[in-house]
Amino acid sequence: MSQSPEPARRRDVQGLRAVAVLGVLAFHAGVPGVTGGFVGVDVFFVISGFLITGNLLRDRATHGRVRLGHFFRNRVARLAPAATATVAATVLVAFLVAPPLDRIGIRVQAIAALVGAENLQLARTGTDYLADHVAGPFQQFWSLGVEEQFYLGWALVVAGILAVPALRRRLLVVTAALCTVSFVAMVAQTSASGPWAFFGPHSRAWELGVGAVAAVVLARARRRAAVPAHVLWRWSGLLGIGLVAVSFVVFDGSTPFPGPLTLVPVVGALLLVVPGPADDPVRQLLSTRPMRWIGDRSYSLYLWHWPALVLAATAVGRPLTPLETAAALAAAVVLAWAGHAVFEVRVSAWARRTRTRPVVLVAVVAAVAVAVVPATALPVLHTTTVAPTASAARVLGGPWAPPAVPRNLTPSLASATDDVPRLYASGCHADFDAVTTRACRTGAGARTMVLFGDSHAAQWASPLTTVADRQHAALVTMTKSSCPSVDLTVSSVELGRTYRECDLWRRDALRRITAMRPDVVVLANAANSYAADTDAAGWGHALEHTIHDLRASGAAVVLVGDTPFWDETPDRCLSAALHDVGRCAAPRDTLVDTARTTAQAEVAARTGVTWIDPLPWICRDVCAPVLWNVLIYRDANHLTDTMARALEPRLADALAPVLGPARPAGP
Repeated sequence: MSQSPEPARRRDVQGLRAVAVLGVLAFHAGVPGVTGGFVGVDVFFVISGFLITGNLLRDRATHGRVRLGHFFRNRVARLAPAATATVAATVLVAFLVAPPLDRIGIRVQAIAALVGAENLQLARTGTDYLADHVAGPFQQFWSLGVEEQFYLGWALVVAGILAVPALRRRLLVVTAALCTVSFVAMVAQTSASGPWAFFGPHSRAWELGVGAVAAVVLARARRRAAVPAHVLWRWSGLLGIGLVAVSFVVFDGSTPFPGPLTLVPVVGALLLVVPGPADDPVRQLLSTRPMRWIGDRSYSLYLWHWPALVLAATAVGRPLTPLETAAALAAAVVLAWAGHAVFEVRVSAWARRTRTRPVVLVAVVAAVAVAVVPATALPVLHTTTVAPTASAARVLGGPWAPPAVPRNLTPSLASATDDVPRLYASGCHADFDAVTTRACRTGAGARTMVLFGDSHAAQWASPLTTVADRQHAALVTMTKSSCPSVDLTVSSVELGRTYRECDLWRRDALRRITAMRPDVVVLANAANSYAADTDAAGWGHALEHTIHDLRASGAAVVLVGDTPFWDETPDRCLSAALHDVGRCAAPRDTLVDTARTTAQAEVAARTGVTWIDPLPWICRDVCAPVLWNVLIYRDANHLTDTMARALEPRLADALAPVLGPARPAGP
């Protein structure tokens, strides 16, 4: 990605940049066999750490100190022009082709990209880089954010150490120690939060640090006129390119990444950035003119390829065909060629000529950031139609979808993602790292009802609280992200490994339920999302085992079926089809795993537990994304809390055989 000018620019390193960017492009384009091309970013990290540290050390050797102002001005002059142009062009195109609802995320991501914080934004929102199907057009800026944050911190560290005579000899020790700390942080973070491990600067710094270690060692060797002459160097090029190539073709989206296996491409890149023998055929190949041509433009290629792919898919409203993907990449190559010539060469050279011109560039970046806000301002996301409210009588009468997005839509399309049950804000919904249950109790009474399951159980917390209150009972919630209550070991996409914490948490929950001896246990799970872990029969077997365990508590068990799963949130479609809600509807059978639903119903019948299927409450033959004046979904598969509350009469009616008729509120 970013390039650092240095005396006698290494031609083979330019070629290595080409390898890295081609891997990333092939991965994003879905080229068969390059399932691990995403590690090209890790190769870039090593290159950047090596060159940036070398620049700092040469500046100290030439001028007697590290000129931080000069360093940061050069970074701005080098990176800002191309990045700002990419952001501005992407915003304009996205405004034309993206659904109106997407402009909220586009605005936030564009500003984050401009200020070098896209990685922090993606980590905060829990983005899964290797699995998410609906990605923003600025997602490629995450690695630039990591690099820019590293440049800022590392330049200060190096300048501080080299300014103190007693510490200068300790630079290598400090660099190696910081790499070790970052590597350990990465391993620990992977277990706690996959997004922060992937995007966090603390968990990625060691990769740039490996390049920094190589630069420090090489600088020392040159000062002593001692060139490494170990037999390894004869084969370092072949071994290095082999490790990178193996990563490209062996790794895939299921590889725990980042993690210890990240060492494979990092060590491969390290062997290639350290100078080797002149007759090394690998380095000679990397130094050829075609490889250097691509390497010189790798920064612009990296910037432009992602919005070209994402916005092309957005424009056609579906995944790109191979031919369309090739056309989008061809357009990216043209944009990269022009962007390199104009922004990387001419504008960057202009900015370096005086001390004040980088300040002008910062002002331009700020101006673009300010312009992004009105450029992506949300239009009106409803019509003038007023829909009937979701009264109890209407809800019990069956689902009714308005023809257009009503003016009184609740929640609004813009605020749907925040329409969640209160248990999230109160910390009662367990995150991925939790291994013990926090049994949150709401209400009081002689009877107790427990809600047990994953986030698809949590979505029923609000109406169940109302039902329990009317029955003068207490509701205890035991829910955890992506962790089903059925006795099944699952894998976590977010963590990139087996979800061990889920098994421990479930075991603790069952122990507490048995000790609590509640009157009713309500089981609900996102059954449709665990297809990769087991088939319908396996799911039914695991469910039956959990029901058997719950029976030991003496509780009546209620099983609630799953709600629809969309490929992407239908709210995006609604924002572009305000006058035609039906355009955003989908056949019910395409949104649920009917075999899994049947298996759950059969288990309920076989074990004698109460079975509740909520699908008929929100779908007829097709599922609409709006019922009455209520927006059903806050994302691709969770109900809005408003919708769940609206369905409370249905839930109370279905629970009546277990709880009895709803009692009037009051003493």
